[in-house]
Amino acid sequence: MPSSESPLYRQFYQHLKQLILSGELKRETQIPSTRLLAETLGVSRNTVITAIDQLAAEGYVEARRGAGVFVCMDNPDAFFQIPVQTIKSGAEKLTLPLININAQVIKPSATAPASNSAFSVGVPDLDAFPFALWRKIYASTFREYSQRLLGYGDPLGLAELRTEISRYVQTSRGVRCTPGQVLITTGAQQGLDLVSRMLIRAGDKVAVEDPGYRGARSAFSMAGANLTSIPVTTAGLDVSALASLQDVKLVYTTPAHQYPNAAALPVNTRLALLGWAKKSQCWIIEDDYDSEFQFESRPIPSLQGLSQHDNVIYVGSFSKTLFPALRLGYLILPVDLVEKACGVKHSVYGAQPTLEQAVTAKFMQQGHFLTHLKRMRSIYGKKSRALVHTLRRNLPEEINILGGKSGMHLVIEFKEKIDDQKLVNSFKQAGFNAAPLSQHYLSHPRSGLILGYGCASLEQIEEGVMALAPLIKIAIRQKLRHV
Repeated sequence: MPSSESPLYRQFYQHLKQLILSGELKRETQIPSTRLLAETLGVSRNTVITAIDQLAAEGYVEARRGAGVFVCMDNPDAFFQIPVQTIKSGAEKLTLPLININAQVIKPSATAPASNSAFSVGVPDLDAFPFALWRKIYASTFREYSQRLLGYGDPLGLAELRTEISRYVQTSRGVRCTPGQVLITTGAQQGLDLVSRMLIRAGDKVAVEDPGYRGARSAFSMAGANLTSIPVTTAGLDVSALASLQDVKLVYTTPAHQYPNAAALPVNTRLALLGWAKKSQCWIIEDDYDSEFQFESRPIPSLQGLSQHDNVIYVGSFSKTLFPALRLGYLILPVDLVEKACGVKHSVYGAQPTLEQAVTAKFMQQGHFLTHLKRMRSIYGKKSRALVHTLRRNLPEEINILGGKSGMHLVIEFKEKIDDQKLVNSFKQAGFNAAPLSQHYLSHPRSGLILGYGCASLEQIEEGVMALAPLIKIAIRQKLRHV
């Protein structure tokens, strides 16, 4: 036998298998007896028997009582190969009906730098996350609940996490709910898709903020909704624009920190929106985007908490408060929708991993979540102030800066219509990320940049603005030259 680090039986098994695959040992060929093979090779009979048993288990040979061992008629490897003769070039293609989704889905940019590069929108400060503590809780949770967490979980989500979320949103956001109204999702986007599948029929009119979150528009459009744009003012959704609308099935809004313009909807406007929705028999989806990070005042209570009627669906996520790869979000549903939503989730998305839910529940139970939020609120406040100060020091005065008092992003809005996508591409070549404001409009787009400062260090904020300022000045000069 050739020398090798592999056991002798393995070497013999590989050698015999290769003879079969190459055709040197043809189908129906009888294999010599194990005693004869052992004597010929100078190895123990057990070595040969082990190799033959392995080949038989894999379907290369078969033992026939009273006759011996033979090479099988069918080669098992053939079942895992596509015969070359079945692959035809120029084969006729079927023309099958497809829905046109090109205008509905959001295509990721192939030229974008790493998603956590400086000024990426929606990415938190990952360097500030307590990963050592998280790993410790992860390990202890797995030891404690390993068997329970390895099976299929409750479609609503892990009970412990739903309890913690219920406590948190009641105390911090004024939401009125029980753990039984909480449904765990793999993020806000899945929550929006689930609600769309549950409430929207093809042709239903859905009112959305303009500019607004493209992910929500995509979910509604994929469900067949007819989108109606509602302007956004410096105070958020323009509720007065809803008055002339009829037959609206659903309104989507980000009242705590409007995306992308970063406004907070005042209490009196929230009450007006709730009053209009009641009168119009309309659902409201409240996406509580970035509500946790207010730098100058306490956040205004949620729409869901202010509502006296069960027509508000609350959407939350841990992507910004913890980290995006966790893939955990939640819906707070009216009681009458829970069973239906649970059925939709179970039918469309199936089971959801439970270990991460259990770790997050422990993280919240032990008080680490609120401690982390308090720390991040301070960090983001410093970054926001530094970015606003640096922008005002280096950019032309006629450029508007929207936001900076909350959340993890702000907007640079241009008075002139500039090609903001081209500007973003130039900024990426310098190693920084951003999002073009114009792409978030349904109608009458304005130009600008959305800058996420959550994942940018103070040094990167300074460097990024120094790289951005001359790009903006060039873009403005080029625009004026063509006027």
